[in-house]
Amino acid sequence: MYYLNREIKGADRDSFVVCTPLDAAPLADHLARDKDHFYQNDEMIEETLWLERLHEMTQEP
Repeated sequence: MYYLNREIKGADRDSFVVCTPLDAAPLADHLARDKDHFYQNDEMIEETLWLERLHEMTQEP
């Protein structure tokens, strides 16, 4: 798995899903997850931080 030509280390290809809302701002970070980990762009992050970022993206302006 790659993000902007950078390998997403540790990502499980079979369960990897991009979770960034379709209506997110054009330059928003991208969120993804797989069966074991949570990602922001190409970095693995903690689930709680990932959930905070996802919540921020889904809030009305």
